[in-house]
This record gives sequence, C-alpha cells and structure tokens, in this order.
Amino acid sequence: MSSLSQENNYAVTLIPEALLRDANAVVRNHIKEVSIIAVDKMLVYEKKVVTVLNKSGNIDAFIGESYDDYKKITKLSAKIYDAMGNQIKKYKSRNFEDESAVDGETLYSDSRLKYIDYTPVSYPYTLVFESEYKTSSTGFIPVWFPINGYYISVEKASYSLINPERIPWRSKEINFENFAIEKEKLGTGIQYTLQNEKALKYEDSSVSYRKILPILMATLNTFNLKGVHGSFTNWSEFGKWMYEKLLDGRNVLDASTHLKIKKLVKEVEDPMEKAKLIYEFVQNRTRYISVQVGIGGWEPIAANIVDDVGYGDCKGLTNYTKA
Repeated sequence: MSSLSQENNYAVTLIPEALLRDANAVVRNHIKEVSIIAVDKMLVYEKKVVTVLNKSGNIDAFIGESYDDYKKITKLSAKIYDAMGNQIKKYKSRNFEDESAVDGETLYSDSRLKYIDYTPVSYPYTLVFESEYKTSSTGFIPVWFPINGYYISVEKASYSLINPERIPWRSKEINFENFAIEKEKLGTGIQYTLQNEKALKYEDSSVSYRKILPILMATLNTFNLKGVHGSFTNWSEFGKWMYEKLLDGRNVLDASTHLKIKKLVKEVEDPMEKAKLIYEFVQNRTRYISVQVGIGGWEPIAANIVDDVGYGDCKGLTNYTKA
C-alpha cells in the first residue's frame, strides 16, 4: 500500500499562511486507499498527518481504529512531532489500548476499538497516524470526507478506490461543485484529490458542515455484508434483498401468543384502538436490550425468541410488534 518513502519535515513553519487562518488544525496529508480484492474481501489503508494548532483542534487528531469479527487490523502506528518537526512520541500496535466500542445500552457486541489517549504537553503538535485493515464485509465502502468540519484546513487529501476485479460499482458525489477536487480515472479504479483548502469559519445560524462540505460515497453492486451476500442497483432490489435475506421467516409466533392477541382485540373494531392495545401489550411484556454481533446490526431477532425472552433491540421489537 502507499506510504511516504521518507519522513517529511513536519515543522509548522512550512504550512502556508493562508491555511493557518481561522484553523484549529491543518490536515497536512490524508491518504485513504480502498482496494476491492473480491466481493468478500476489502483492504483499507489510511495515513493521516494533521497539525493541531490549539486545544480545539484535538478533535481532529483522534488516534484509533475499530474492528470486529469481520474486520482485522493489519497495521497500526502513530507518531507525534513538536512544532519544529522533531519526533517526541512513537506508538506501535502493541501500545494501543483495546476496549469494547459499545455504550451502556448494548448487552454484547463484537465491535472493539484500539486507540491511544494522547494528552498534548504543548501546541502546536503534529500527529502521523497510519492504519490498515482487511475485511470480508464489503457492504459499506468507507466514505470520504476530505474536510471534516469547520475550522480545519486541508493541505492535501486524497481518496483512491482500486478495483482490480472490475466488480461493478457506483458512487455519489455530494457538494463537490464549490471545491477544486481533482478526479482521475485509474486503470481499475478512481482517485480524488483536494489541495490547499482554507478553513471554513462557523457563523451564527450556520448549517451543519455535512450539508455544505464535500462527501464521496461508493458502493458495490454485488457485496457481502457480515457473511450475507447481496446484490442490488436500486431501492426496490435493496428492499427485496433485505426481506428475503434478513426478514423472511423471522415473524413467526407461537400459537399461544396469537390466541392472546386475538382475545385482547376481540371486541375492538377501531384499527387505531387495536394498534394501541397491541403496542401496550409489547410495551408491558418487553424491554430494550441491544445485542450486536455480526449481521445482528441489520437482522432482527426472530419474533418467537423476543416473545420467549422478553427483550430485543429496536428492529427486534419492531419486528415482534409487526408479527
């Protein structure tokens, strides 16, 4: 994968004056390469060099990478440089903390995070973060945000999608029209590059930066999502895939539960009143608990299991209510 042949000079004095204006952080160089090896194999390499000018810029210097049972980190390192470009910290993969990447509402998940909790001793400083991971799940190709918010300028950011097997794919460019993004077709893919973009200053009543800054989204026509293969090119095909692969057969309930519900609404004619009674039945019988493992983030728990254990996540409880 791409890497710099030798260390650049990360002295802050080399940053163009225009990029320092209104900036809390400056992206010196951000490389993201996505290689589609097969329908069920993707390799993602990323190298980010960002100079943090003040405390407010720390949010743009996050050091971490998530992983799960379908995503394996193969490269992870970080280096910190002072204002003069001298290296002051170096972290190898074994130095990264490793913890669960879920909140208190999730009972269990295979999502984890490796990270460094770096506390700066002075400003400005420069972070060089490098990571690479491989995954069998190609349902979500990494999105490109060349500018990740207000008060951050970009010296250079690039995104490459390499597709040696020429698997059909499509993309959507959002908010590109006001930015000088270069687009170059590669032999088996495409590359986007943005350079020397000044920081955008937040003003009162400004909209979310996601509504005005560029975003690139890409997806494969044929993919693998957490072990489940799929294919679609429009919303109708996507809905059909979801029903046939993730929902079909998961709305079965025991006969005893059917009898309870029929008895509950037996004397009720108004559909709204029926819906209210069924909703209250579900509300009193179940509680929300999230279990996110593999395809579980997309596929609901079977209705009869929710009926038996008395809990489920949002889609599991919705599917149970529908059943």
